[in-house]
Amino acid sequence: MERRSKLRIYEPFPVAVGGVDARGVPFRAHTVVDNLSASGLYVRLVKSLEPGAELAFIIRFSTNQRAEKRELRVKARGVVVRAEMSGSEYGVGVRFTEHNFL
Repeated sequence: MERRSKLRIYEPFPVAVGGVDARGVPFRAHTVVDNLSASGLYVRLVKSLEPGAELAFIIRFSTNQRAEKRELRVKARGVVVRAEMSGSEYGVGVRFTEHNFL
């Protein structure tokens, strides 16, 4: 039974992620969104992150590989609420703390 109160979108939107990993090393990565809601998102990263870590995102709401000047983008900040090893990557659940349309 689904316990989430927010509708989730399951589209591989491109996302740029920045923050500090579990070893204290700053990083920037490009990946895709696994799922997205009004309150947060879930992505897979090669970096280990700790719950409570702060991340910054730019989400591009297009699955078209060619960048379009007029596509919708959102700049967001969030806090890691879950980080788990999944194969060779880490699945990271993030709760948004702020967001702005670009």
